Amino acid sequence: MAQPVDARNPVQPETLRSQHNVGQDADANSMPGDTTVITTATPKRQYLNLNPLKKLDLPHHQAYNNAASDHNVSLVHFLDSLFSEVRRIQFDEGFENRGTWSPDSGNVMMPPLNATESNDEIPVPVSVEKRIKDLNQAKWAVRTSTHSNTHVKFSELGDLLAKDHSRNEATYTPSVFDAIELLKWDHEELLKAVQRSGHHEEIHNVEMFSKSLIWELCVCPDCC
Repeated sequence: MAQPVDARNPVQPETLRSQHNVGQDADANSMPGDTTVITTATPKRQYLNLNPLKKLDLPHHQAYNNAASDHNVSLVHFLDSLFSEVRRIQFDEGFENRGTWSPDSGNVMMPPLNATESNDEIPVPVSVEKRIKDLNQAKWAVRTSTHSNTHVKFSELGDLLAKDHSRNEATYTPSVFDAIELLKWDHEELLKAVQRSGHHEEIHNVEMFSKSLIWELCVCPDCC
């Protein structure tokens, strides 16, 4: 009997660990033995809120025309503070249920898991639990869906949620027209920063970028 696969948004740290052999990537980029590891501490500011960050509140990027010393935070301290904040939040508690969504037919048409060019699409059941969590004076939406591993691989769901998330959101969300990449931090530098953070034992891979999502304008808020 197939075991269900639980796909969650937002992504938990465990999902990041399910990606390609990221442990080897981190080891290949580990810092020298005399490198000081940052001790996790309470962050000086909150990042999980709806307040925009100014340029100097972000780690320096090579595309910036100013010095790294102008910025209020280094890449190591930024990631350390962000991970510390995320790990203190109980994502499975304190939610308000907002019902369940399914396609009209209850299914979506997908190629078989081991599809070949000649395979026809098959109906795959989809049911999504919608929840809202009040956090930092804002409401955060969470969607939880359960899938059979006879229909989809966990690694495939992990790739869609944890890799190039904004681009995938633009691809699969009808109300999002595009995701324009503004900045992307170097992957090797991110891995080195994670190794120096207080979370190097549980976080082994990370992406960091700034993208602008182009949404459909809602002219009737009560209808959206």
